[in-house]
Amino acid sequence: MKRTSKSDEYLFLRDWILEITRFLYNIAVKENEELASYFLSEFTGQTEIAYNRRNLRGLKCIFNDINDDANDLDEINKNSLNEILNGKFGFGLEYFNGKTLSKIKSITKRGRIENVDEYRLVSERVERIYADDKKKEELDALNSLLADFESKHKPIND
Repeated sequence: MKRTSKSDEYLFLRDWILEITRFLYNIAVKENEELASYFLSEFTGQTEIAYNRRNLRGLKCIFNDINDDANDLDEINKNSLNEILNGKFGFGLEYFNGKTLSKIKSITKRGRIENVDEYRLVSERVERIYADDKKKEELDALNSLLADFESKHKPIND
């Protein structure tokens, strides 16, 4: 994925988020129209606010959240969504999954989590794999990194 400017990045993030939001809405509306409409309204509204304010951090946060939601879809719906994303953007969810796994691999290789963003990334990976017996070794390594980071960055209680 090649972006040439910040404006392109803002536009890409907005369009990606809105595309996935519409797809998730179309699934959810079959079960609960009121809740689906609320979901659509909130994600669309927050995305447009972040886009109009040029809030890159906000857009990236929404982007990560919506990708997490999309990755939790069953295989049939995920494949349908990936077809739409590939058609519109030239790549699907797996592109960002690969980038995320690559970042986690470099954190693991380094042997420590350096900041809160990396902590969140590792924590989300742990949530995804905790029930998979085949990932026990990876899970143990990641939990060790999380525990080490937490021990060095304890919150201050007032």
